[in-house]
Amino acid sequence: MMRYKFGIAVALFVLSIANVYAQKIKRTKIAPYMSHYIEVSEPSGLVYYSNNNSLFIVSDDGDLFETTLDGKILRKAPYEGVDFEAVTVVNDLIYVVEERHRNVLVFDPKDLKLLRTYHIPYSGGRNKGFESIAYIPDSRKFILVTEKDPVYIVELDTAFRQLNIQRFEAARDISSATYFEGFLYLLSDEDRTIFQLSPKDYSIIQAWRVPIINPEGIMFLPDRSLRIISDDREKLYYFKNPNQ
Repeated sequence: MMRYKFGIAVALFVLSIANVYAQKIKRTKIAPYMSHYIEVSEPSGLVYYSNNNSLFIVSDDGDLFETTLDGKILRKAPYEGVDFEAVTVVNDLIYVVEERHRNVLVFDPKDLKLLRTYHIPYSGGRNKGFESIAYIPDSRKFILVTEKDPVYIVELDTAFRQLNIQRFEAARDISSATYFEGFLYLLSDEDRTIFQLSPKDYSIIQAWRVPIINPEGIMFLPDRSLRIISDDREKLYYFKNPNQ
């Protein structure tokens, strides 16, 4: 297990995005064109896997699944974790956020076996820790986002050493993150809103409201369409690209 000091309590490293964004940003309503139930119980995050044209989905139960594009289970990782909240694929490795234990777990997509664990200490509430993960390829950094009270965007290098911390005040919570075509996207469960951010300074470019109960995971597919997963409903929602 790899452990790194995490100075999130050091105020000098914390920058804020002012509440003015939450007040002034226009939030356009978008609606799904299709939805259906999936086989994964309590899904909390998902990512597209191009090698198999499939999805990796994690659950609150601490399970990692590979599924078809419509959520039918193909296989399950042998590792039993605790409170998986987010997943991404970088350089053909799977990165999973284990919120309660403050871990990022790295899996081999070939056999879904655990390769290594990064421990990132955080002093917030047990169920208010890291809820989201994304990777910014241009700057070769990972982004971890805490859930709420407060929401922090944390930058880390590829060895999960802290680079920077920035507070995000435009949403009550953040439940998922993804990077696509030059932008960082954050999903808020409580606000039912998608925020499109600049990956350089995390300023808000635009935002969309989604009519989904408990939206927990967000991703884009190669055809540029958008998918959002609901934890409570255990449903997958299909959207056209909101930028089109």
